[in-house]
Amino acid sequence: MLQKAEYDIQVWCILLDDQVPFRMQWPLHSDMQINGVQVRVVNRQPTQQLGANGRDDGPVLTEYCKEGPNKIVLSRSDSRMFSLGVRIAKRRSLQEVLNLVPKEHDGEKFDHALARVRRCVGGGAEADNADSDSDIEVVADRVSVNLRCPMTGSRIKIAGRFKPCVHMGCFDLEAFVELNQRSRKWQCPICLKNYSLDDIIIDPYFNWITSLIQSCEDDVSEIDVKPDGSWRVKGGAELKDLTRWHLPDGALSVATNIGSKINTSIVK
Repeated sequence: MLQKAEYDIQVWCILLDDQVPFRMQWPLHSDMQINGVQVRVVNRQPTQQLGANGRDDGPVLTEYCKEGPNKIVLSRSDSRMFSLGVRIAKRRSLQEVLNLVPKEHDGEKFDHALARVRRCVGGGAEADNADSDSDIEVVADRVSVNLRCPMTGSRIKIAGRFKPCVHMGCFDLEAFVELNQRSRKWQCPICLKNYSLDDIIIDPYFNWITSLIQSCEDDVSEIDVKPDGSWRVKGGAELKDLTRWHLPDGALSVATNIGSKINTSIVK
């Protein structure tokens, strides 16, 4: 395997009781040698502990290794308990990582995504559940949702999210994976909770909407969402049917349009 360019030998280290899951962390004052050659393991100061948003990396040892026995020596000045290991790692391209994300219909059922939207906006049966996430519920006739990626500011092309998140916010899937090549952390940019690549899915509710507005101008990036999950795009007359109320599945909702006009006249 190591004769192939995409494979490397990597050494890793984790703190056993780390409060941040799925990350690598090296002890304070770490000093490593592989076959007598000094290898740098961290880029931070030896006395600086890793913060909640920090990530250490695993040095690649391929060029220092030889056939037969290899000796790794790690010294430290840290009383905490760590686990050290060596593994064969394969470098993946951006497209290879994106291919690991389940297809839209495999990651989450549309009904489950719709139930989350209804709960977050404050409508549907989920709002009456005492165990629901009341801190994220909003009681309103409609809620404005921005379809721009929180990391890039550009309109979302493929609506990605972490499946365990309770909020309905999404990010641009491809941009998120590309930025993680440098940040090395699978952290939700909305709620800042840490997960793994295995938790990423495509949101079937919002991805359907973003696919419908891909041909629109870039300034078209907001929608109104009602408690039942019906939606419309916010914009001018040039958007035509997109500015009319749609049912969650994308069909035009005539009854909802009539109700909206009545409510508007009452407010006036």
